[in-house]
Amino acid sequence: MLLSLLFLAFPFSPTGLEKSLLDQVGHRLRADLERFDRAGYWGRGDSAIYAWTCGQHLASMIELYKATKNREWLDLFASVVDKMFDALTPDEEGFLSWRTRFYTGAFVAVKPLPRNKSRARLEPEKQWIYDLRVARSIERDRTLVLAFEGGRGNEWTVKVEDKTSGKRVALLTVREGKRFLIPPGVPLTLRGRPSPGDGFSILIRRPKEFAYAVHDGVILAPVCRCVLLVRKDPKLASAHGRRAGRYLRVMEEHLVSKWDRYWRDLGKRRGVLVFPNDPSFRYPGITLPHNQYLALGRVLVLLWRITGKEGYRRRAEKMGRFFKSCLRKVDDCYLWHYWDPAGPWDEELAKVDRPRPEDTGHATLDIGFVLEAEEAGIVFTREDLRLFANTFVKTMWNGSLKEPRVGGWVGSKRPSRQSANLQEWVRLCKVEPLILEICKRIIPRSGSLLAKAQLLALLARGGGN
Repeated sequence: MLLSLLFLAFPFSPTGLEKSLLDQVGHRLRADLERFDRAGYWGRGDSAIYAWTCGQHLASMIELYKATKNREWLDLFASVVDKMFDALTPDEEGFLSWRTRFYTGAFVAVKPLPRNKSRARLEPEKQWIYDLRVARSIERDRTLVLAFEGGRGNEWTVKVEDKTSGKRVALLTVREGKRFLIPPGVPLTLRGRPSPGDGFSILIRRPKEFAYAVHDGVILAPVCRCVLLVRKDPKLASAHGRRAGRYLRVMEEHLVSKWDRYWRDLGKRRGVLVFPNDPSFRYPGITLPHNQYLALGRVLVLLWRITGKEGYRRRAEKMGRFFKSCLRKVDDCYLWHYWDPAGPWDEELAKVDRPRPEDTGHATLDIGFVLEAEEAGIVFTREDLRLFANTFVKTMWNGSLKEPRVGGWVGSKRPSRQSANLQEWVRLCKVEPLILEICKRIIPRSGSLLAKAQLLALLARGGGN
């Protein structure tokens, strides 16, 4: 079904490059969506999977529709969004949401068994595991039992069993005062000399699930774009008007409203979002990185365009003003960090976190907000776009059209795995045509799925917006 779409007629005569891009994007969409069907992704409601895979696919389908005017891309888009919205579940306050446990810590608590004869103990008694590789591997709550079977000198043999299954998980050699790891990588230290037969119960709770503003932003921006398209076209309204109404209602009543509790006004008509104040986060309650609140800010701009409600515009303006206050104008370019403190709640992290440049991939979310805001007349101007375009051309591009490369960070020409994430950057060609020429040479070869779809849409319209 999917790639019957590839061979339907264009409303323009595609060049070889345009046809190649359509083939690439269509093939990838078909393969990914079929894989998601087989894996049962749609029913999981995992916001990380939805945002970083499906969100890019949704945005790509909107770009394909813009390029080809083939309505079947919107039909496919709606079928995917329907599945994602069907997977929404209520959070603790009753708001429908998608959630994930990919970025929070796991909790571990240690208790000596009642039978113990010695005063030996394991430290720490309680801890949060913020090593994400370890935390992500804990898929369920479990209780382990550590039994000291015997020792020689200051070394003991320790058997680790899963209390539920009764199966041995590991056999370890433990030294007094030395750090050791129990599966799946929990660090503990033995203090004191245990007696043979002593043991400890280790409760391991899997990471808690939370919603993330950046995930909602990445998913909902293309949904908002779909609603705008449907409202402008009577034929699309006939086919998808009811769906678009459902999407808008759920976004307004649940997916956007639930972030009100994490909003912080900063004065000077600025504002940001913060993380939940929960110990599952290494730094609970801190300000979100720029890309995370701006991703949702882009949705607010689009919702204002759809509904005309000034509340959406005001909050987007406050986000935009805070971000703009963090930009550093160096010569005729903008440079900025991944994260900047916004208030006293950030003091602990600000003491230990070294300011670091925004990376190219996350910066696409920043640039996406800026482009959306400029088009709506919010905070950013065309001159601001020129400064961002100069950042790309003068501080990130290596200066070659024959063998072009782009740096992996704002202000850096050093490539990284982020260098292929040129989506949104390519749209700055509206103020600097050279960016289109650079991206035409990079994106077809190594660009992300969305970057390829955006490049195709730009070429279909003759470049620019």
